[in-house]
Amino acid sequence: MIELALPPAIIRSAEPSLVKASFLPGLFPVIAAAAAAVVTPISARLVGTYTVTFTASNTSGSVNVPSADLGAADPNKQLFFYWSTELEQFPNNANGLSFGGNQAVTMPGSAATAAHSTFLQAAAIAFTGSGDQAMVLTAIGSMTETSQVTIIEVINGIPISECAIYCCPNVTSSKTWDNIRVPEGAVIFGACYAATDTATLSWTGLTEIVDQDAGGMRIGAAANFTPAVSGTDVTVSVTASSGLVSGIVMVVPNKAANVAKVQLLRHSGGNAATATVTITNTGSPNRGDYTLLLMIGIEGNATLSTITLNSVDISSGLLGSVVNTGPNPDLSIYAYAWPINSSNSPSGSLVITYSASVNGIPASIEAYIVESGTIGTPVTANANDGSADLTISIAEGGTIVAMEIHGTDTDVVSWSNITECLDGDAGPYRTSNALRSYCAAESNRAVAATFTSQNHVAMAIPINP
Repeated sequence: MIELALPPAIIRSAEPSLVKASFLPGLFPVIAAAAAAVVTPISARLVGTYTVTFTASNTSGSVNVPSADLGAADPNKQLFFYWSTELEQFPNNANGLSFGGNQAVTMPGSAATAAHSTFLQAAAIAFTGSGDQAMVLTAIGSMTETSQVTIIEVINGIPISECAIYCCPNVTSSKTWDNIRVPEGAVIFGACYAATDTATLSWTGLTEIVDQDAGGMRIGAAANFTPAVSGTDVTVSVTASSGLVSGIVMVVPNKAANVAKVQLLRHSGGNAATATVTITNTGSPNRGDYTLLLMIGIEGNATLSTITLNSVDISSGLLGSVVNTGPNPDLSIYAYAWPINSSNSPSGSLVITYSASVNGIPASIEAYIVESGTIGTPVTANANDGSADLTISIAEGGTIVAMEIHGTDTDVVSWSNITECLDGDAGPYRTSNALRSYCAAESNRAVAATFTSQNHVAMAIPINP
């Protein structure tokens, strides 16, 4: 079973109101145009890095963040925090807040040390008060671990639970994120960890703010806390001097920005030993109303016949599909969208049933939370060559999500005009996904995934404000 935890809500702040034009009967308008809303600039800063300890046979660790570090109370303040642990019993909530999709990346251990996989956790809370903040991190099981928690403060941004997150699995010694769109008024920051605690970290595209030994691993962060003067594309990279490195990059727009609010919940997969994949969700349904967007890739001579969430058939939420019958077995991608609200709790299981057994081949599932935005018609590619070409139009502030699969599991993918989040071996085939948030308005944007010439399928979906 694969856990698909849906994170709870972050407290939202009211948007600024507009001052509209007024008219007098029978006369010309007194004010010819609406006065512009007063937009308070976003601000962000590093609060600090703190030690957290899990003692033997204990499922929780605690850290006290002093009020002197947190600063004054502010109704628009949010705290983004992250840390890494070496053990598989990774922390799954803080102060009762389930991390769900904000669990960003996992770096598996080697075969010899499989019990010591490394996890990077990332989450956010609204913190509107003042005084010391006693943070309690609770794990899914007991462990003995000492690590570091880094906290970043954001004021006047959209809820961090709705921001674009660009993540990656473990890589070798360096990771690069291309084509990250930073809209006007937004800030950007990244967090990472390295498997070797004595490694040093270096960033490009952002200014390093943390590089610290976190016990059995290295933890780091970098940022540009100056709000963007205009919309721009940036490239961010992080490199470790030794060992593996992994991380995330987050873009936080101003709370007044008109953008689609889409967040990658998680990458998931599951072996289909018969014809059913079950994903268990133990998350809390109190995030509010949103749409769960699923992109499901499979290799197998079978079609996806039904899909249920919490025992409710959501097959009618099919947005589109693409199938390539040229290879053996077939390659397919399906997309579904389903509204989540208080009357159809997301807790339960996501069950995918195929028309026939796919003989243990895993499904690749990308789950996104669409907090606001209109999901458009998928664009697809289905060919036998070296490039999956997807031409897609997008509105100002929109988001593009994309997925590609092909049959050679070791053949890596390179994306253009969109930011790669995952490119990995899915057993007998290759799966890759990409994201571009807060786009500039554009017709016929040429998004492509390239690889060695072979049969493939791909899909891209526009989500407009």
